Amino acid sequence: MLSYLSTQFLQVPVTSDVPDPSGYTVRMAFLPDGQQPTNTDWHPATWINSTTGWRAQFLVGPNGGAVTAQPGMWRPWVRITAAPEDIIESTGPIQVT
Repeated sequence: MLSYLSTQFLQVPVTSDVPDPSGYTVRMAFLPDGQQPTNTDWHPATWINSTTGWRAQFLVGPNGGAVTAQPGMWRPWVRITAAPEDIIESTGPIQVT
């Protein structure tokens, strides 16, 4: 759950066939559930290596976030460019209150 008043990093776990995917470009989108991203929905993201594995993250919220979400169900998307592949995946929905 995420408050629409909060500005925070949204993190998504990423499973990779390579031990360190941080050399690949990663972008994220955060859209109302049921919508698929278009080219203008993608925002730069960063990689972090946590104790549970690699994650993509970007800032969401009204104070400098790439996306400001209103209450409802939203879905994060991750796009990894690893030429010649362009991998696009989504995770389960997140409730924004």
